[in-house]
Amino acid sequence: MDRKKIIIIGCSGSGKSTFARRLHDVTGLPLYYLDNLFWKADRTYISRDEFDACLTEYMQGDSWIIDGDYSRTYEMRIAACDTVIFLDYGEEVCMQGITERVGKVREDMPWTEDELDPELVEMVQQYETQNKPRLQELFRKYPEKEVITFYNRDDAMKWLISEYMIVPVDEDNIIEAARIHSISWQESHRAFCDEAFILKHDTDHQAEYIRNKIANGSKFYMLCDKQSMAVVSITDGLIEDLYVLPELQRQGYGTVLLDYVITLICRKGITPTLWILENNREAERLYRRKGFVPSGKQNAITGKLSEIEFLYKGI
Repeated sequence: MDRKKIIIIGCSGSGKSTFARRLHDVTGLPLYYLDNLFWKADRTYISRDEFDACLTEYMQGDSWIIDGDYSRTYEMRIAACDTVIFLDYGEEVCMQGITERVGKVREDMPWTEDELDPELVEMVQQYETQNKPRLQELFRKYPEKEVITFYNRDDAMKWLISEYMIVPVDEDNIIEAARIHSISWQESHRAFCDEAFILKHDTDHQAEYIRNKIANGSKFYMLCDKQSMAVVSITDGLIEDLYVLPELQRQGYGTVLLDYVITLICRKGITPTLWILENNREAERLYRRKGFVPSGKQNAITGKLSEIEFLYKGI
């Protein structure tokens, strides 16, 4: 679905503004914070008529992200949007959220909270019984709207990454994918390959490698945010070429790409497989943690080094 008009709703403290900002970063859609609209820097607020007029003006645009709960305007925003993202995280998570943001400068609010507001605490405590039923009623009233509900932040971030931050590699971005592949390949092979062989695998060399694999049926995917970060390939059920830029390793990016291609392969009814160097203990720990087990097959690469096949059995 081509999402152009998105509202993000949920209890205070759920992280709506943080999610909205990340969504804005990866989509480029204009972002409007309702707290910034409603509140003034002196902690007074604008009138209802002013608020509604500005909100209506926002929604007349061709594309937008509107962040904020503001239950009085639920229906007008749901009617105008094409997508609702509902962060349904529960009272404990949201209470922690409103507590941890006290004293922090926020771009979605024109002033800084210096203490926990008792009225806000009460709103969080009542959200499940007062706000959520109203939202569910409106979701049923507007069945044509895409409603995406998340129950925890991990799932929300995984969706954001898989929907907007993982892109197929083609001629438009193959050089960037090859750059990641080259840098990371060189780093991972330096311990057991001579320098001349390492240097041969530069960006141009890896770009040709990727082109040849794509021509023979492989598919490459790249993980991007404000920069390109990681790459992976699949050929039927075989996962290969999982490389993350060295400075971005151990931050979960490889795991995100791995989860993505495992899902793609499993949807086809195929068992994912991969091969790892027998001395790559860190990779082996990752793959075992993600549900891979040795198949018993090995390939000799050199007289002293072999690679081992792993099969996906699920977590």
